[in-house]
Amino acid sequence: MKTIIGALLISTTLLSCGGKSTNSGTSSSNNETADYNSIVVTYQNTVDMMGVKTTTNETIWSDEKNNRKATFTSTETNFMGQNTKEESLSIENGDWGYNINLNEKTGTKSNIKEMKSMATAMAAGLAMSGDLKDIKSLKDFVESNGGKMLPNETILGKECTVYELMGTKQWLYKGMVLKAMMGDKVMMNAVKVEENVKIPAEKFEVPAGITITEAPEMNE
Repeated sequence: MKTIIGALLISTTLLSCGGKSTNSGTSSSNNETADYNSIVVTYQNTVDMMGVKTTTNETIWSDEKNNRKATFTSTETNFMGQNTKEESLSIENGDWGYNINLNEKTGTKSNIKEMKSMATAMAAGLAMSGDLKDIKSLKDFVESNGGKMLPNETILGKECTVYELMGTKQWLYKGMVLKAMMGDKVMMNAVKVEENVKIPAEKFEVPAGITITEAPEMNE
């Protein structure tokens, strides 16, 4: 899954560096980039694979206007009658990122400005060289990597761009994946989407009682 999401992120960055999306036919729409000030997406999903049942509840708060994002994830796993529960919180607020283990009440803080700059530079370099120089849309990216675009579908009243890539089918709405399937297994499943809503400032702050340490520099 991480590989698929990573491919999507690279494609989105290429679009921002290389030009506007071109939409044609029933398999494309204006859902590749965000045009909202804020969005809150809530996911609920249960996956049962090889005797391991995993239930995930996740909420993403994205404040595009103020360059802030927070993701809360709660995962319950049942294996051979044993239950475990893990909760985590990731925050991006301006140039700073936090990864927090809510069970252990610990977390790390890192400057993500350099990471973002490197990702943008890498995407720009890819867009200027080799076979990627002609990629200017998600459709181009998907098809050049052996995937295919599918007809748009509606989830929670939102028209989604749908495509298959690297064994995964995804439903994309304004830069947010609302649903993802790998084979017949649902890996991501949005149950609520709210656009242009007021998000409390504390959603982007480290909760009280968390011990934060500085993450090592990337060049260390």
